Parts: sequence; C-alpha cells; structure tokens
Amino acid sequence: MLSELILFPFLPYIFSSGNFGIEHEIVTEKDLDHLIQLLDGKIGDAAWQHQMDRTTSNMLYQAWRYEPEDSPIVYKSRTVFEDATPELVKDFFWDDEFRLKWDAMLAYSKILEEFPENGTMIVQWIKKFPFFCSDREYIIGRRIWDDGKAFYCITKGVPYPSLPERERPRRVGLYFSSWRIKDAAGFIQPNQGPFQALLSSRNVQEIAGHDAAMSDWLANQPST
Repeated sequence: MLSELILFPFLPYIFSSGNFGIEHEIVTEKDLDHLIQLLDGKIGDAAWQHQMDRTTSNMLYQAWRYEPEDSPIVYKSRTVFEDATPELVKDFFWDDEFRLKWDAMLAYSKILEEFPENGTMIVQWIKKFPFFCSDREYIIGRRIWDDGKAFYCITKGVPYPSLPERERPRRVGLYFSSWRIKDAAGFIQPNQGPFQALLSSRNVQEIAGHDAAMSDWLANQPST
C-alpha cells in the first residue's frame, strides 16, 4: 500500500476573532475550500520553486516554496509512504500523545475542547524553538474531512478567550497548516543525481527522524 501526503505547513491565513458559540464555526467548509484551492495551485501567478528531494527505502519526500509579493512565503511538501494506509498516516499525524515522543519541538499538548458531532477539536500546543527564540503557544482548531478518496486535515490558529494570552510563551494566532492524504498511484523516484535544492543537515535529520518515528508508530499499531 502506498500513501501520499500533500502538506502546506504554517500558511498565512486570516481568521475572525471573537467567541465561538457553535462548534461548526471553528473549522468550516471555507477552510476546506481554501486547502483545495491550494492543492489546485490557485494561489497566484508566481511559480512554485522546487526546494528538495529526499528518499529512503520506503519513503519519498519533495518540497517546494512559493513567494507572493504581498504576503509571507508559502511552503508545500509531498511525501509518499510505502507499507502504510492513508488511515494510518492520518492517525499518525493526529496522535499528539505520540508526537510528544518524536517531535523534538513539541513540549506540551492538551485537548481543550472536542465536538463529536463533526470531529472538530481545539488543542493547545507549546513548541520549543532555538535558543535565540522564546517558546511559542498555539491554540489550534482542527478537523478532518473524508470524501471517500482522500482525507483533508485542516488545522489553523483560532482565538480562545477562556484561555487568556500570557507574556510567555508568546501565542501564535495567525497560521493555517493542513494536508491531504490519499492512496498513491506509484512510488515515483526523483531524478538520480545531486539534489536541485538547498539541503541542510538539519533538513536531513528532521526527515530521517520523521521516517523513523513513522515506522516506530506503525510497528506498534494492531494488525487488521
């Protein structure tokens, strides 16, 4: 089984502030449409710039960046996993308890609210950054759509008045990080030879660590 994940990490995105009185107002169909437009390449006239290719024995990773003239840089990545169903990949990325074990930047995670009617939840993350930056707090609204062919996983910053901001860690309110997970048509190998993108040792370590964490998590899932 091959699974493909297309990820847009930490995109600039504006949300409306205020209290949420109804659960479906947290993560909406508008957010899903926003992700689909990104997947379709409908974000402007500039071209995506290829950043890197990375392969292991059971994974392909590719990354691009897009530089709008009037907003922050947008990043996109594509990962193809072998021997992993889309359901398992989805569960891996949604598993905050296990993320604490493999994501060195995640220091704290807590579910603040859950809405069983549509699977929406609000979570609090505190992430560690390098010594020249202070820690950051995220209040994240997230939800998954399943159209029978793919999972669309939406996460975005949301206001949460019942948990006031503190001086430290500094709260990050403006982001939209989401992905699509589906069956992959094939394990496509990139061109052999030097990488065409800037590739630092930190990139390699993060990708290798991500692959190892994924393998470890899958090995501990019950067989079906």
